[in-house]
Amino acid sequence: TSLNSGKLRHHLEKTSLKKLIYDTLSLIKFQAKKKGVKLDSSIETNNIVHLNCDARRIKQILINLLTNALKFTPKNGQITLKIEAENSTLIKFTVEDTGIGIKPQDLSSLFMLFGSLSETQEKDEDKFTTGIGLGLSNVKLMLKQIGGKISVNSELGKGTTFTVFLPF
Repeated sequence: TSLNSGKLRHHLEKTSLKKLIYDTLSLIKFQAKKKGVKLDSSIETNNIVHLNCDARRIKQILINLLTNALKFTPKNGQITLKIEAENSTLIKFTVEDTGIGIKPQDLSSLFMLFGSLSETQEKDEDKFTTGIGLGLSNVKLMLKQIGGKISVNSELGKGTTFTVFLPF
């Protein structure tokens, strides 16, 4: 079923939040270690142990965000995945990095299909890959279809933070 058609099928299941995070981080832990980037996590969910969610979709979203963070974070940098209960109906996932950051003029096109970072940033950092725009637009589409939202804050040269809100 196509993501763009809005007919994405969901498989809701009772999911251990800790296992979901552990499984997600374990998929990029080796890449982070190999690159010399510290990978950290924190879970502050007011005793929420399980979510009734589409764990596969949430993993895809988080892996995309974590992989992008890793791509744009230099050696000796850090990536942190934080999970917090925002209130009794929302959970917040935050992916923070100490990477190259995103220029303010590029933030508005970040989630557009085939959006890309500016040529200057591409040349300066030589770490740009053409798939970033497609990946982030898919993240936004998946979130929309499961009732979630995403936002981004970034400071050039200091890092980027993506925040995902999901109902649970």
